[in-house]
Amino acid sequence: MSSTRTPGIRIDNRTNCLIIDKEHRGIPIYVRLGVTDQDSAERRLSEEVRCVNEMLALRSSRRATFADCAGRYLSAFKGKHAAEVTAWHIRLLLPYIGRLDVHSVHDVTLQTPLGPQSARVGRDFFATPFQGSFLMLVLFALVALAVQSQVHVPRPVHDTAAGKGRPLAEIARQPAFVVAVIAGALGYGLMNLLMTATPIAMDFCGHPFSAAAWVIEWHVVGMFLPGFFTGSLIRRFGTLRVILAGAGLTAIAVFVALNGISVAHFVAALALVGIGWNFMYTGGTTLLTETYAPNEKARTQGLNDLIVFTTMGVSSFASGALVTATGWETMNRAALPVLAIIACAAAWLMWQRRRVPAAA
Repeated sequence: MSSTRTPGIRIDNRTNCLIIDKEHRGIPIYVRLGVTDQDSAERRLSEEVRCVNEMLALRSSRRATFADCAGRYLSAFKGKHAAEVTAWHIRLLLPYIGRLDVHSVHDVTLQTPLGPQSARVGRDFFATPFQGSFLMLVLFALVALAVQSQVHVPRPVHDTAAGKGRPLAEIARQPAFVVAVIAGALGYGLMNLLMTATPIAMDFCGHPFSAAAWVIEWHVVGMFLPGFFTGSLIRRFGTLRVILAGAGLTAIAVFVALNGISVAHFVAALALVGIGWNFMYTGGTTLLTETYAPNEKARTQGLNDLIVFTTMGVSSFASGALVTATGWETMNRAALPVLAIIACAAAWLMWQRRRVPAAA
Protein backbone atom coordinates (compact mmCIF):
# COMPACT_ATOMS: atom_id res chain seq x y z
CA MET A 1 0.00 0.00 0.00
CA SER A 2 1.21 3.50 -0.85
CA SER A 3 0.06 6.84 0.53
CA THR A 4 -1.47 9.62 -1.55
CA ARG A 5 -1.62 13.37 -1.07
CA THR A 6 -4.74 12.96 1.08
CA PRO A 7 -4.49 11.33 4.53
CA GLY A 8 -6.86 8.39 4.67
CA ILE A 9 -6.63 7.57 0.96
CA ARG A 10 -4.17 4.90 -0.12
CA ILE A 11 -3.42 3.04 -3.33
CA ASP A 12 -3.16 -0.73 -3.68
CA ASN A 13 0.06 -1.26 -5.64
CA ARG A 14 -1.09 -4.63 -6.97
CA THR A 15 -4.36 -3.45 -8.53
CA ASN A 16 -3.90 0.35 -8.73
CA CYS A 17 -7.16 0.68 -6.81
CA LEU A 18 -7.69 3.62 -4.48
CA ILE A 19 -8.82 2.72 -0.97
CA ILE A 20 -10.32 4.92 1.73
CA ASP A 21 -9.03 3.70 5.09
CA LYS A 22 -9.59 6.29 7.78
CA GLU A 23 -10.93 6.59 11.32
CA HIS A 24 -13.09 9.64 11.91
CA ARG A 25 -14.32 10.44 15.42
CA GLY A 26 -13.82 6.82 16.44
CA ILE A 27 -15.75 5.41 13.46
CA PRO A 28 -13.74 3.39 10.90
CA ILE A 29 -14.30 4.28 7.24
CA TYR A 30 -13.14 1.67 4.73
CA VAL A 31 -14.11 1.78 1.04
CA ARG A 32 -12.47 0.11 -1.96
CA LEU A 33 -13.05 2.62 -4.75
CA GLY A 34 -11.58 0.65 -7.62
CA VAL A 35 -9.56 2.36 -10.36
CA THR A 36 -10.45 6.04 -10.11
CA ASP A 37 -8.85 9.48 -9.88
CA GLN A 38 -7.74 11.29 -6.75
CA ASP A 39 -10.37 14.03 -6.98
CA SER A 40 -13.22 11.51 -7.08
CA ALA A 41 -11.70 9.67 -4.12
CA GLU A 42 -11.49 12.92 -2.13
CA ARG A 43 -15.14 13.72 -2.88
CA ARG A 44 -16.15 10.27 -1.73
CA LEU A 45 -14.11 10.64 1.46
CA SER A 46 -15.81 13.97 2.19
CA GLU A 47 -19.21 12.32 1.72
CA GLU A 48 -18.30 9.47 4.05
CA VAL A 49 -17.08 11.91 6.71
CA ARG A 50 -20.31 13.88 6.38
CA CYS A 51 -22.36 10.71 6.84
CA VAL A 52 -20.40 9.83 9.96
CA ASN A 53 -20.98 13.30 11.37
CA GLU A 54 -24.70 13.04 10.68
CA MET A 55 -24.86 9.63 12.28
CA LEU A 56 -23.09 10.79 15.42
CA ALA A 57 -25.29 13.88 15.61
CA LEU A 58 -28.35 11.65 15.72
CA ARG A 59 -27.17 9.78 18.80
CA SER A 60 -29.52 11.45 21.25
CA SER A 61 -29.97 8.60 23.73
CA ARG A 62 -27.93 5.90 25.41
CA ARG A 63 -29.77 3.13 23.62
CA ALA A 64 -28.75 2.36 20.05
CA THR A 65 -30.77 4.15 17.40
CA PHE A 66 -31.48 3.14 13.83
CA ALA A 67 -28.83 5.64 12.71
CA ASP A 68 -26.21 4.04 14.98
CA CYS A 69 -26.85 0.54 13.70
CA ALA A 70 -27.11 1.66 10.08
CA GLY A 71 -23.72 3.35 10.37
CA ARG A 72 -22.12 0.23 11.80
CA TYR A 73 -23.69 -1.93 9.09
CA LEU A 74 -22.41 0.31 6.30
CA SER A 75 -18.96 0.40 7.89
CA ALA A 76 -18.82 -3.40 7.91
CA PHE A 77 -20.06 -3.77 4.34
CA LYS A 78 -18.20 -1.02 2.49
CA GLY A 79 -16.71 -3.63 0.17
CA LYS A 80 -20.01 -4.96 -1.17
CA HIS A 81 -20.99 -3.55 -4.55
CA ALA A 82 -24.55 -2.93 -3.31
CA ALA A 83 -23.41 -0.91 -0.28
CA GLU A 84 -23.87 2.43 -2.03
CA VAL A 85 -27.46 1.59 -2.93
CA THR A 86 -28.09 0.59 0.68
CA ALA A 87 -26.48 3.82 1.92
CA TRP A 88 -28.71 5.83 -0.42
CA HIS A 89 -31.83 4.16 0.98
CA ILE A 90 -30.62 4.70 4.54
CA ARG A 91 -30.09 8.41 3.89
CA LEU A 92 -33.72 8.62 2.75
CA LEU A 93 -34.89 6.94 5.96
CA LEU A 94 -32.75 8.86 8.47
CA PRO A 95 -35.00 11.95 8.68
CA TYR A 96 -37.96 9.71 9.56
CA ILE A 97 -36.61 6.88 11.72
CA GLY A 98 -32.98 7.81 12.38
CA ARG A 99 -33.62 8.79 16.01
CA LEU A 100 -35.87 5.82 16.79
CA ASP A 101 -34.71 3.12 19.18
CA VAL A 102 -33.48 0.27 17.02
CA HIS A 103 -35.87 -2.13 18.78
CA SER A 104 -38.75 -0.05 17.42
CA VAL A 105 -37.67 -0.51 13.80
CA HIS A 106 -38.41 -3.71 11.90
CA ASP A 107 -37.55 -4.64 8.35
CA VAL A 108 -37.01 -8.36 7.78
CA THR A 109 -37.26 -9.30 11.46
CA LEU A 110 -40.14 -11.68 10.73
CA GLN A 111 -38.90 -12.87 7.35
CA THR A 112 -37.18 -16.02 8.58
CA PRO A 113 -40.14 -17.51 10.49
CA LEU A 114 -42.92 -15.85 8.49
CA GLY A 115 -41.99 -17.19 5.06
CA PRO A 116 -41.69 -20.92 5.87
CA GLN A 117 -44.55 -20.81 8.36
CA SER A 118 -46.85 -19.12 5.83
CA ALA A 119 -46.10 -21.90 3.39
CA ARG A 120 -46.85 -24.49 6.08
CA VAL A 121 -50.11 -22.85 7.21
CA GLY A 122 -51.43 -22.16 3.70
CA ARG A 123 -50.51 -25.56 2.32
CA ASP A 124 -53.88 -27.19 3.02
CA PHE A 125 -56.24 -24.21 2.63
CA PHE A 126 -57.52 -25.62 -0.67
CA ALA A 127 -57.83 -29.03 -2.28
CA THR A 128 -54.74 -28.35 -4.39
CA PRO A 129 -51.65 -28.53 -2.12
CA PHE A 130 -49.80 -25.23 -1.69
CA GLN A 131 -52.41 -23.19 -3.56
CA GLY A 132 -53.09 -21.34 -0.31
CA SER A 133 -49.36 -20.76 0.22
CA PHE A 134 -49.04 -19.02 -3.15
CA LEU A 135 -52.14 -16.93 -2.51
CA MET A 136 -50.62 -15.79 0.80
CA LEU A 137 -47.47 -14.84 -1.10
CA VAL A 138 -49.57 -12.77 -3.50
CA LEU A 139 -51.28 -11.10 -0.53
CA PHE A 140 -47.92 -10.15 1.02
CA ALA A 141 -46.78 -8.69 -2.31
CA LEU A 142 -49.96 -6.63 -2.68
CA VAL A 143 -49.64 -5.23 0.85
CA ALA A 144 -46.01 -4.29 0.18
CA LEU A 145 -46.97 -2.69 -3.14
CA ALA A 146 -49.74 -0.67 -1.47
CA VAL A 147 -47.32 0.68 1.13
CA GLN A 148 -44.53 1.44 -1.35
CA SER A 149 -46.93 3.24 -3.71
CA GLN A 150 -47.39 5.92 -1.03
CA VAL A 151 -43.66 6.58 -0.69
CA HIS A 152 -42.03 9.29 -2.79
CA VAL A 153 -38.40 8.45 -3.49
CA PRO A 154 -36.21 11.04 -5.27
CA ARG A 155 -33.94 9.89 -8.03
CA PRO A 156 -30.40 9.10 -6.82
CA VAL A 157 -27.63 11.50 -7.74
CA HIS A 158 -24.77 9.74 -9.48
CA ASP A 159 -21.32 11.11 -8.72
CA THR A 160 -19.19 9.44 -11.35
CA ALA A 161 -16.31 10.57 -13.47
CA ALA A 162 -17.06 11.86 -16.95
CA GLY A 163 -16.64 9.58 -19.92
CA LYS A 164 -17.85 6.15 -20.90
CA GLY A 165 -14.90 4.19 -19.55
CA ARG A 166 -13.50 0.98 -21.01
CA PRO A 167 -15.51 -1.38 -23.23
CA LEU A 168 -17.46 -3.95 -21.25
CA ALA A 169 -15.61 -6.79 -22.95
CA GLU A 170 -12.28 -5.42 -21.69
CA ILE A 171 -13.61 -5.18 -18.14
CA ALA A 172 -14.99 -8.72 -18.32
CA ARG A 173 -11.62 -10.13 -19.40
CA GLN A 174 -9.95 -9.13 -16.14
CA PRO A 175 -9.02 -12.14 -13.99
CA ALA A 176 -10.59 -10.54 -10.91
CA PHE A 177 -13.89 -10.03 -12.76
CA VAL A 178 -13.92 -13.64 -13.96
CA VAL A 179 -13.29 -15.01 -10.46
CA ALA A 180 -15.85 -12.65 -8.93
CA VAL A 181 -18.53 -13.83 -11.36
CA ILE A 182 -17.61 -17.48 -10.85
CA ALA A 183 -17.86 -17.13 -7.07
CA GLY A 184 -21.09 -15.15 -7.20
CA ALA A 185 -22.92 -16.99 -9.98
CA LEU A 186 -21.90 -20.57 -9.20
CA GLY A 187 -22.13 -20.01 -5.43
CA TYR A 188 -25.61 -18.52 -5.73
CA GLY A 189 -26.78 -21.09 -8.25
CA LEU A 190 -25.51 -24.01 -6.22
CA MET A 191 -27.08 -22.71 -3.01
CA ASN A 192 -30.40 -22.15 -4.76
CA LEU A 193 -30.28 -25.61 -6.37
CA LEU A 194 -29.80 -27.39 -3.03
CA MET A 195 -32.21 -25.17 -1.12
CA THR A 196 -35.04 -25.56 -3.64
CA ALA A 197 -34.58 -29.33 -3.83
CA THR A 198 -34.49 -29.84 -0.06
CA PRO A 199 -38.28 -29.85 0.64
CA ILE A 200 -38.77 -32.32 -2.22
CA ALA A 201 -35.98 -34.56 -0.93
CA MET A 202 -37.37 -34.43 2.61
CA ASP A 203 -40.80 -35.42 1.31
CA PHE A 204 -39.22 -38.41 -0.47
CA CYS A 205 -37.58 -39.35 2.84
CA GLY A 206 -40.91 -39.31 4.65
CA HIS A 207 -40.40 -36.16 6.70
CA PRO A 208 -43.44 -33.92 7.36
CA PHE A 209 -43.67 -30.55 5.67
CA SER A 210 -43.36 -28.80 9.06
CA ALA A 211 -39.85 -30.28 9.34
CA ALA A 212 -38.94 -28.97 5.89
CA ALA A 213 -40.15 -25.50 6.90
CA TRP A 214 -37.93 -25.67 10.00
CA VAL A 215 -34.92 -26.69 7.87
CA ILE A 216 -35.46 -23.73 5.53
CA GLU A 217 -35.69 -21.38 8.53
CA TRP A 218 -32.24 -22.48 9.70
CA HIS A 219 -30.96 -22.22 6.14
CA VAL A 220 -32.07 -18.57 5.99
CA VAL A 221 -30.40 -17.94 9.36
CA GLY A 222 -27.20 -19.41 7.95
CA MET A 223 -27.46 -17.16 4.89
CA PHE A 224 -27.83 -13.85 6.69
CA LEU A 225 -26.55 -14.19 10.26
CA PRO A 226 -22.87 -14.22 9.14
CA GLY A 227 -23.54 -10.84 7.51
CA PHE A 228 -22.74 -9.22 10.84
CA PHE A 229 -19.08 -10.25 10.58
CA THR A 230 -18.35 -11.27 6.96
CA GLY A 231 -17.10 -7.76 6.16
CA SER A 232 -14.69 -7.92 9.11
CA LEU A 233 -13.45 -11.33 7.98
CA ILE A 234 -12.80 -9.99 4.48
CA ARG A 235 -10.79 -7.06 5.84
CA ARG A 236 -8.76 -9.34 8.09
CA PHE A 237 -8.13 -12.38 5.87
CA GLY A 238 -8.79 -11.10 2.35
CA THR A 239 -11.55 -11.60 -0.18
CA LEU A 240 -10.16 -14.72 -1.82
CA ARG A 241 -9.64 -16.58 1.45
CA VAL A 242 -13.24 -15.88 2.43
CA ILE A 243 -14.43 -17.26 -0.93
CA LEU A 244 -12.32 -20.38 -0.34
CA ALA A 245 -13.80 -20.74 3.14
CA GLY A 246 -17.30 -20.52 1.67
CA ALA A 247 -16.53 -23.25 -0.85
CA GLY A 248 -15.07 -25.39 1.96
CA LEU A 249 -18.12 -24.95 4.19
CA THR A 250 -20.44 -25.88 1.33
CA ALA A 251 -18.34 -28.99 0.65
CA ILE A 252 -18.72 -29.95 4.32
CA ALA A 253 -22.48 -29.44 3.92
CA VAL A 254 -22.47 -31.87 1.00
CA PHE A 255 -20.67 -34.52 3.06
CA VAL A 256 -23.17 -34.03 5.89
CA ALA A 257 -26.06 -34.47 3.45
CA LEU A 258 -24.49 -37.64 2.02
CA ASN A 259 -24.08 -39.21 5.45
CA GLY A 260 -27.72 -39.29 6.55
CA ILE A 261 -31.30 -38.31 5.82
CA SER A 262 -32.52 -37.44 9.29
CA VAL A 263 -33.98 -34.00 9.98
CA ALA A 264 -30.80 -33.14 11.90
CA HIS A 265 -28.70 -33.94 8.82
CA PHE A 266 -30.87 -31.70 6.66
CA VAL A 267 -30.73 -28.85 9.21
CA ALA A 268 -26.94 -29.01 9.53
CA ALA A 269 -26.37 -29.32 5.80
CA LEU A 270 -28.66 -26.45 4.80
CA ALA A 271 -27.33 -24.15 7.55
CA LEU A 272 -23.79 -24.77 6.28
CA VAL A 273 -24.93 -24.19 2.69
CA GLY A 274 -26.33 -20.83 3.81
CA ILE A 275 -23.08 -19.78 5.50
CA GLY A 276 -21.04 -20.96 2.51
CA TRP A 277 -23.26 -18.94 0.16
CA ASN A 278 -22.80 -15.85 2.33
CA PHE A 279 -19.01 -16.13 2.16
CA MET A 280 -18.85 -16.87 -1.57
CA TYR A 281 -21.40 -14.27 -2.67
CA THR A 282 -20.17 -11.51 -0.37
CA GLY A 283 -16.58 -12.29 -1.33
CA GLY A 284 -17.45 -12.27 -5.02
CA THR A 285 -19.29 -8.94 -4.89
CA THR A 286 -16.43 -7.43 -2.88
CA LEU A 287 -13.89 -8.67 -5.41
CA LEU A 288 -16.00 -7.16 -8.19
CA THR A 289 -15.46 -3.66 -6.79
CA GLU A 290 -11.76 -3.94 -7.69
CA THR A 291 -12.48 -4.27 -11.41
CA TYR A 292 -14.07 -0.98 -12.45
CA ALA A 293 -13.76 2.79 -12.28
CA PRO A 294 -16.69 4.89 -10.99
CA ASN A 295 -17.97 5.63 -14.50
CA GLU A 296 -17.88 1.89 -15.30
CA LYS A 297 -19.70 0.78 -12.16
CA ALA A 298 -23.27 0.52 -13.45
CA ARG A 299 -22.41 -1.49 -16.57
CA THR A 300 -20.04 -3.81 -14.71
CA GLN A 301 -22.44 -4.52 -11.89
CA GLY A 302 -25.28 -4.92 -14.38
CA LEU A 303 -23.35 -7.60 -16.29
CA ASN A 304 -22.46 -9.37 -13.05
CA ASP A 305 -26.06 -9.33 -11.83
CA LEU A 306 -27.32 -10.58 -15.19
CA ILE A 307 -24.99 -13.59 -15.03
CA VAL A 308 -25.63 -14.29 -11.34
CA PHE A 309 -29.41 -14.14 -11.44
CA THR A 310 -29.68 -15.95 -14.79
CA THR A 311 -27.73 -18.77 -13.17
CA MET A 312 -30.00 -18.64 -10.15
CA GLY A 313 -33.12 -18.79 -12.34
CA VAL A 314 -31.83 -21.79 -14.26
CA SER A 315 -30.99 -23.60 -11.01
CA SER A 316 -34.49 -22.90 -9.66
CA PHE A 317 -36.17 -24.43 -12.69
CA ALA A 318 -33.76 -27.39 -12.79
CA SER A 319 -33.72 -28.36 -9.11
CA GLY A 320 -37.08 -30.13 -8.94
CA ALA A 321 -36.45 -32.15 -12.09
CA LEU A 322 -32.91 -33.06 -11.04
CA VAL A 323 -33.77 -34.27 -7.55
CA THR A 324 -36.73 -36.25 -8.91
CA ALA A 325 -34.80 -37.81 -11.79
CA THR A 326 -31.39 -38.37 -10.18
CA GLY A 327 -32.01 -38.35 -6.43
CA TRP A 328 -30.75 -36.27 -3.49
CA GLU A 329 -27.40 -38.04 -3.18
CA THR A 330 -26.52 -37.66 -6.87
CA MET A 331 -27.38 -33.97 -6.78
CA ASN A 332 -25.09 -33.44 -3.81
CA ARG A 333 -22.24 -35.34 -5.45
CA ALA A 334 -22.68 -33.20 -8.56
CA ALA A 335 -22.18 -30.11 -6.41
CA LEU A 336 -18.58 -31.06 -5.59
CA PRO A 337 -17.12 -30.36 -9.08
CA VAL A 338 -18.84 -26.95 -9.06
CA LEU A 339 -17.28 -26.16 -5.69
CA ALA A 340 -13.91 -27.31 -7.06
CA ILE A 341 -14.22 -24.79 -9.91
CA ILE A 342 -14.91 -21.96 -7.44
CA ALA A 343 -12.04 -22.98 -5.17
CA CYS A 344 -9.58 -23.40 -8.06
CA ALA A 345 -10.51 -20.02 -9.52
CA ALA A 346 -9.96 -18.24 -6.18
CA ALA A 347 -6.71 -20.11 -5.54
CA TRP A 348 -5.47 -19.32 -9.07
CA LEU A 349 -6.10 -15.59 -8.63
CA MET A 350 -4.41 -15.67 -5.23
CA TRP A 351 -1.37 -17.34 -6.84
CA GLN A 352 -1.36 -14.79 -9.69
CA ARG A 353 -1.36 -11.87 -7.25
CA ARG A 354 1.48 -13.35 -5.24
CA ARG A 355 3.51 -14.02 -8.40
CA VAL A 356 3.23 -10.45 -9.79
CA PRO A 357 5.02 -8.73 -6.85
CA ALA A 358 7.61 -11.52 -6.81
CA ALA A 359 8.32 -11.03 -10.53
CA ALA A 360 8.55 -7.25 -10.01
